[in-house]
Amino acid sequence: MSEGSSAATAASEKPDSVQKSPTSLQIVGLNKKTNGFELIEDNLASVLTNPKIQNLPAVVISVAGPFRLGKSFLLNYFLKYLSAEEDDDDWLDTLDQPDGESGFSWAHGSTRDTTGIWMYRDPIIRRRKDGSEVAVILVDTQGTFDNKTSSEMNAIVFALNSLISSVQIYNVSKRVGEDVLQHMHMFTKFGQMAYEQQSAENDSEHVKPFQRLKFLVRDWGGKADFPFGDKGGTDYLETVLNSSDGDGGDKLAELQEVRRDIRECFDDLSCFLMPHPGVEVAEGDKGDISERFATHLREFVPGVLGSDKLVVKQMLGDEITCGTLRKYIATFVELFQKGELPTVHSVFEATAKLNHEGIKHKCLDSYSTAMKAFAGAKSPYREHKSLQQMHEESLAEALELYEHSPRLSSGRIEDANKAELLQLVEKLYAEISAHNESKALLTVLVTPITLGSLAFACNILSTFVSVVGLDSLAILLSYITWMCLLAIALWGYSTNTGNFSEIALEIDNMSKMIFKTAKTAFQAYMTGVPLSAALDAANTKKKTQ
Repeated sequence: MSEGSSAATAASEKPDSVQKSPTSLQIVGLNKKTNGFELIEDNLASVLTNPKIQNLPAVVISVAGPFRLGKSFLLNYFLKYLSAEEDDDDWLDTLDQPDGESGFSWAHGSTRDTTGIWMYRDPIIRRRKDGSEVAVILVDTQGTFDNKTSSEMNAIVFALNSLISSVQIYNVSKRVGEDVLQHMHMFTKFGQMAYEQQSAENDSEHVKPFQRLKFLVRDWGGKADFPFGDKGGTDYLETVLNSSDGDGGDKLAELQEVRRDIRECFDDLSCFLMPHPGVEVAEGDKGDISERFATHLREFVPGVLGSDKLVVKQMLGDEITCGTLRKYIATFVELFQKGELPTVHSVFEATAKLNHEGIKHKCLDSYSTAMKAFAGAKSPYREHKSLQQMHEESLAEALELYEHSPRLSSGRIEDANKAELLQLVEKLYAEISAHNESKALLTVLVTPITLGSLAFACNILSTFVSVVGLDSLAILLSYITWMCLLAIALWGYSTNTGNFSEIALEIDNMSKMIFKTAKTAFQAYMTGVPLSAALDAANTKKKTQ
């Protein structure tokens, strides 16, 4: 659709964000002017700020690899599995191909169909084996190694995928070639740096910067050497990573280095060998996939998406929610806006900033939870001294948590985040202290309100019983009325002058006992519980505190 040359010119300077499917949204586009990535913030926000999933841990499954090898086609099978009952063995009940209308757009041919990065607009909520809920987010990336993509852009796509994914499936044809390993090299250097520059108690506590990389080798033709499936793939990948093939010299040394770095950067490396999908599928016809392909698809997909296989996105061991993932993606996309590989240092700095911000918020949550449990809305008034002591202990625990959290070593970033943490803690402490003082006012008023109410009730009751002729009881109630008024006067004098403080304390204790007894009696009346049972329960609770 065209609206004139001016519109065409404007469009050429914007990312290619044409929506190809009503169920998937482009979150990162290619700027035609700079040839760099640009974030499509509205689309990203519409997916990750959905109230249903915003605070759930994010399982990010991305598929990358050379163009025209069926990445979007594969993702639609993922959707088919996720749309069925959880862990349903009959999820692939037919051999017909997914059409892409209800998932990710795909097409046959010699030109790429996907540009930038796309995300399924409705993340699927699944349960892990422990019963906790997670949001599964499917991500499709533009194909690499076409005639429009530079080797640098191939490396950028892999880099961005590795940063945002918990599971990256690298989809290749026939083999894991040297070209694939080669364009991973730059980014594995960042991974190596991230691994080495972690602040931890000892080397064993270092966390690998990336999580799971799974090679999916399509159209595998070496069944005699390595059978289809996970087992054959694992053996084949070991052969590839242990290979010393090359031209010798610097080239061989570089390939050996990238093989070593890949092992050290990813927490889990695996490979799955998949047969040919069928002649009709390969030629672009709307035919069925082959039964052999379907058999191994039934093995592969649950191996990624089964309830016991779901991998939550983490930052150095800390799980990330969908809301936090939005911030991570925005930060990483910004690094690639110029259309060139950022320096290893700049990627490290951006990751370290996110890492330390996450730790800061975790420590603040720890402090907040401890203080609100001690002096929150449902807690009684706390003396200033005990509140101050709890503040100091909770702050020390929060700072200790910071020190023991796996983190990228950056003194400048760490100092800035610790300083901000202290400011946020002091602000929160001031709010909790103010709220606690408001409770002190109510505590002070308990004595005059209780005694005044008792005097009023006795005075009314005295008048009533004298009318019916119970003069002795009326006199007793009058005495109680005057005793309450005298106690209020003595309590007020002592509170304002400090004299007779011991008597004032006894009056406070007596008033609290009367108040709690009256409160218990009222609650018993409203709930229909016998008064004796309610009083026994209150005494038991008091003894256990």
